Amino acid sequence: MKNVLLSLLSMCCLQVSLGVSPALAGPEEPYDPWEPMNRGIFDFNDYLDIHLLEPVARAYRENAPEPVYKGVGNFFQNIEYPNYLLSDLVQGKFTQAWDHTVRFAINTTVGVLGFMDFATDWGYPYHDEDFGTALAYHGVPAGPYLVVPLFGPMNVRDGIGEIIDGFLNPI
Repeated sequence: MKNVLLSLLSMCCLQVSLGVSPALAGPEEPYDPWEPMNRGIFDFNDYLDIHLLEPVARAYRENAPEPVYKGVGNFFQNIEYPNYLLSDLVQGKFTQAWDHTVRFAINTTVGVLGFMDFATDWGYPYHDEDFGTALAYHGVPAGPYLVVPLFGPMNVRDGIGEIIDGFLNPI
Protein backbone atom coordinates (compact mmCIF):
# COMPACT_ATOMS: atom_id res chain seq x y z
CA MET A 1 0.00 0.00 0.00
CA LYS A 2 2.88 2.31 0.84
CA ASN A 3 4.32 1.81 -2.67
CA VAL A 4 0.97 2.67 -4.29
CA LEU A 5 0.72 5.87 -2.24
CA LEU A 6 4.28 6.81 -3.16
CA SER A 7 3.47 6.17 -6.82
CA LEU A 8 0.38 8.37 -6.66
CA LEU A 9 2.40 11.13 -4.98
CA SER A 10 5.04 10.78 -7.72
CA MET A 11 2.32 11.08 -10.34
CA CYS A 12 1.06 14.32 -8.81
CA CYS A 13 4.59 15.74 -8.70
CA LEU A 14 5.15 14.71 -12.32
CA GLN A 15 1.93 16.45 -13.35
CA VAL A 16 3.03 19.66 -11.64
CA SER A 17 6.53 19.48 -13.13
CA LEU A 18 5.13 18.96 -16.63
CA GLY A 19 2.64 21.77 -16.21
CA VAL A 20 -0.23 19.36 -16.75
CA SER A 21 -3.52 20.30 -15.19
CA PRO A 22 -6.23 17.76 -14.47
CA ALA A 23 -8.97 17.86 -17.08
CA LEU A 24 -11.40 15.44 -18.60
CA ALA A 25 -9.40 12.97 -20.62
CA GLY A 26 -10.38 12.57 -24.22
CA PRO A 27 -8.78 11.95 -27.56
CA GLU A 28 -5.68 14.07 -27.74
CA GLU A 29 -3.00 14.68 -30.39
CA PRO A 30 0.28 13.17 -29.24
CA TYR A 31 2.44 15.85 -27.65
CA ASP A 32 6.10 14.91 -28.21
CA PRO A 33 8.51 17.43 -26.65
CA TRP A 34 11.12 14.66 -26.32
CA GLU A 35 11.11 13.65 -29.99
CA PRO A 36 14.90 13.23 -30.44
CA MET A 37 15.16 11.01 -27.36
CA ASN A 38 12.00 9.10 -28.33
CA ARG A 39 13.36 8.44 -31.83
CA GLY A 40 16.61 7.06 -30.38
CA ILE A 41 14.77 4.77 -27.96
CA PHE A 42 12.40 3.71 -30.75
CA ASP A 43 15.40 2.74 -32.91
CA PHE A 44 16.87 0.73 -30.02
CA ASN A 45 13.53 -1.03 -29.37
CA ASP A 46 13.06 -1.71 -33.08
CA TYR A 47 16.56 -3.21 -33.43
CA LEU A 48 16.01 -5.39 -30.36
CA ASP A 49 12.59 -6.45 -31.63
CA ILE A 50 13.78 -7.37 -35.12
CA HIS A 51 16.96 -9.18 -34.06
CA LEU A 52 15.97 -10.87 -30.79
CA LEU A 53 12.37 -10.64 -29.61
CA GLU A 54 10.58 -11.32 -32.88
CA PRO A 55 12.63 -14.45 -33.76
CA VAL A 56 12.12 -15.85 -30.24
CA ALA A 57 8.39 -15.08 -30.31
CA ARG A 58 8.01 -16.57 -33.79
CA ALA A 59 9.83 -19.77 -32.76
CA TYR A 60 7.63 -20.07 -29.66
CA ARG A 61 4.43 -19.46 -31.62
CA GLU A 62 5.40 -21.94 -34.35
CA ASN A 63 6.67 -24.71 -32.06
CA ALA A 64 4.50 -24.58 -28.94
CA PRO A 65 1.40 -26.73 -29.18
CA GLU A 66 -1.79 -24.64 -29.32
CA PRO A 67 -3.01 -25.73 -25.84
CA VAL A 68 0.35 -24.74 -24.31
CA TYR A 69 0.47 -21.43 -26.17
CA LYS A 70 -3.11 -20.57 -25.16
CA GLY A 71 -2.66 -21.87 -21.60
CA VAL A 72 0.42 -19.73 -20.95
CA GLY A 73 -1.46 -16.65 -22.21
CA ASN A 74 -4.41 -17.50 -19.96
CA PHE A 75 -2.09 -17.95 -16.96
CA PHE A 76 -0.48 -14.53 -17.38
CA GLN A 77 -3.87 -12.89 -17.92
CA ASN A 78 -5.17 -14.55 -14.76
CA ILE A 79 -2.33 -13.37 -12.51
CA GLU A 80 -2.98 -9.76 -13.50
CA TYR A 81 -6.13 -9.91 -11.38
CA PRO A 82 -4.84 -7.38 -8.78
CA ASN A 83 -4.32 -4.82 -11.58
CA TYR A 84 -7.82 -5.36 -12.97
CA LEU A 85 -9.41 -5.20 -9.52
CA LEU A 86 -7.70 -1.94 -8.51
CA SER A 87 -8.60 -0.29 -11.82
CA ASP A 88 -12.22 -1.44 -11.52
CA LEU A 89 -12.52 -0.16 -7.94
CA VAL A 90 -10.87 3.20 -8.67
CA GLN A 91 -13.33 3.69 -11.55
CA GLY A 92 -16.31 2.60 -9.45
CA LYS A 93 -17.00 -0.35 -11.77
CA PHE A 94 -18.12 -2.66 -8.98
CA THR A 95 -19.97 -5.14 -11.23
CA GLN A 96 -16.85 -5.46 -13.36
CA ALA A 97 -14.75 -5.87 -10.18
CA TRP A 98 -17.07 -8.72 -9.19
CA ASP A 99 -16.69 -10.29 -12.65
CA HIS A 100 -12.90 -10.12 -12.34
CA THR A 101 -12.99 -11.59 -8.84
CA VAL A 102 -15.21 -14.50 -9.89
CA ARG A 103 -13.10 -15.03 -13.04
CA PHE A 104 -9.97 -15.20 -10.91
CA ALA A 105 -11.54 -17.66 -8.46
CA ILE A 106 -12.90 -19.94 -11.20
CA ASN A 107 -9.82 -19.89 -13.39
CA THR A 108 -7.39 -20.28 -10.47
CA THR A 109 -9.23 -23.31 -9.06
CA VAL A 110 -11.15 -25.12 -11.80
CA GLY A 111 -8.87 -23.70 -14.50
CA VAL A 112 -5.72 -25.02 -12.79
CA LEU A 113 -3.94 -21.79 -11.80
CA GLY A 114 -5.49 -19.99 -14.76
CA PHE A 115 -4.07 -22.15 -17.55
CA MET A 116 -7.65 -22.83 -18.68
CA ASP A 117 -10.34 -20.16 -18.99
CA PHE A 118 -13.64 -21.62 -17.82
CA ALA A 119 -14.94 -18.26 -16.55
CA THR A 120 -15.67 -16.82 -20.01
CA ASP A 121 -17.82 -19.81 -20.93
CA TRP A 122 -19.59 -19.53 -17.55
CA GLY A 123 -20.66 -15.92 -18.17
CA TYR A 124 -17.86 -13.90 -16.58
CA PRO A 125 -16.28 -11.95 -19.43
CA TYR A 126 -12.75 -10.61 -19.48
CA HIS A 127 -12.41 -6.81 -19.28
CA ASP A 128 -9.05 -5.32 -20.19
CA GLU A 129 -8.24 -2.74 -17.52
CA ASP A 130 -5.13 -1.10 -16.14
CA PHE A 131 -4.32 1.79 -13.86
CA GLY A 132 -3.68 4.12 -16.81
CA THR A 133 -7.32 3.57 -17.80
CA ALA A 134 -8.40 4.42 -14.24
CA LEU A 135 -6.36 7.64 -14.33
CA ALA A 136 -7.94 8.61 -17.66
CA TYR A 137 -11.38 7.86 -16.23
CA HIS A 138 -10.73 10.45 -13.51
CA GLY A 139 -9.58 13.09 -15.96
CA VAL A 140 -5.81 12.84 -15.74
CA PRO A 141 -4.59 14.10 -19.12
CA ALA A 142 -2.40 11.92 -21.30
CA GLY A 143 0.67 14.13 -21.11
CA PRO A 144 3.58 13.96 -23.54
CA TYR A 145 4.30 11.04 -25.83
CA LEU A 146 7.05 8.84 -24.49
CA VAL A 147 8.92 5.81 -25.83
CA VAL A 148 10.18 3.60 -23.02
CA PRO A 149 13.04 1.15 -23.58
CA LEU A 150 11.69 -2.41 -23.91
CA PHE A 151 8.09 -1.27 -23.27
CA GLY A 152 7.52 0.90 -26.31
CA PRO A 153 5.36 3.96 -26.92
CA MET A 154 2.91 5.35 -24.41
CA ASN A 155 2.01 8.65 -22.85
CA VAL A 156 3.12 9.78 -19.40
CA ARG A 157 -0.26 8.92 -17.82
CA ASP A 158 -0.08 5.35 -19.09
CA GLY A 159 3.57 5.13 -18.04
CA ILE A 160 2.59 6.04 -14.48
CA GLY A 161 -0.20 3.48 -14.72
CA GLU A 162 2.35 0.86 -15.81
CA ILE A 163 4.50 1.65 -12.76
CA ILE A 164 1.54 1.20 -10.42
CA ASP A 165 0.48 -1.98 -12.26
CA GLY A 166 4.06 -3.23 -11.86
CA PHE A 167 3.83 -2.93 -8.08
CA LEU A 168 0.64 -5.02 -8.12
CA ASN A 169 1.83 -7.71 -10.51
CA PRO A 170 2.93 -10.78 -8.54
CA ILE A 171 5.67 -11.59 -11.08
